[in-house]
Amino acid sequence: MERLDPDRSRVSLLPDGRYCYRASAFGSCIRALALEARGEPGLPDSPFLLDKAEEGKAAEDIILERVRDLGWEVDGGQTPCILDTAAGVVAGTADGIAKRDDVVAVVDAKTMSPARYQKWVEGRWKSEPKYAWQLSLYAAALGKPWVMLAALENEGYGSYGRFDVYLSLPPYNHADVVRRLIDLQAAVRVLPSCDIKPSIWCNFRHWHEDDTDEITVQEAVEMAGLLATQQRLRESVKKMLDEADGVKTQIDMMVGKRKKLNVQGYRVVRVDSTVFDQTGFRMVHPELYDSFRTKTVTSLRISGMRED
Repeated sequence: MERLDPDRSRVSLLPDGRYCYRASAFGSCIRALALEARGEPGLPDSPFLLDKAEEGKAAEDIILERVRDLGWEVDGGQTPCILDTAAGVVAGTADGIAKRDDVVAVVDAKTMSPARYQKWVEGRWKSEPKYAWQLSLYAAALGKPWVMLAALENEGYGSYGRFDVYLSLPPYNHADVVRRLIDLQAAVRVLPSCDIKPSIWCNFRHWHEDDTDEITVQEAVEMAGLLATQQRLRESVKKMLDEADGVKTQIDMMVGKRKKLNVQGYRVVRVDSTVFDQTGFRMVHPELYDSFRTKTVTSLRISGMRED
């Protein structure tokens, strides 16, 4: 059988009526794979995702070299993998074969964002089911007992961080692959429900039942702009609030000064006290003295009071 190009469509119809699935997409949502097999048009890959894919390809040699630094002998060079069954065909290319002592493993090199890398080291195959299927297919096609996923953290702008090599038995065997191929045959006839949460990597995310909650790449870009605007507004509001706090402080200081009042030059030293210069007050305000001499200073209402 001629080598199938794994970089063409994720699903293609063979002359004998069977479907051929690309290994890297075999673990995708079964609904999306069935839609592509039906010939439904999918969304185009965004430039952002294409750039990320190119970054991953560019880092493959770096990743394999780091595996060699750990004592592994690695035969790189895109090893073709084709699994041909009566239920369908799966094709792809492994990044290499790693050997050390008596261990022989199919290797796949991956770059991951910091968040995705952290999920991978914590959840392994459960966090990346597509990778589980992809490596298992390579192992089944090449007859290798072990699989190795070498992950490099991509921090962006050509900078790389943590590095992880995970050696494992294949998560799925040949029988598992055949069962999924049979399920995919049935899915083409009767469209099933989504079995994986849609993401921006899915070209058929607009067909998912929960597509109303899906955020497209364009929406994500717009959201980033809105978040930046929101941040600028928050900073402006914070600046205005700080200025308002400064004004309030000045007001509080002025109000505090009103505790020190002059009544025609006579200082009241204690606002809540009845003790003040009654003699002087009587001389200046004889008309008020008789009416207010028994009241506290805080009860006095004298026009013409001034601050210090």
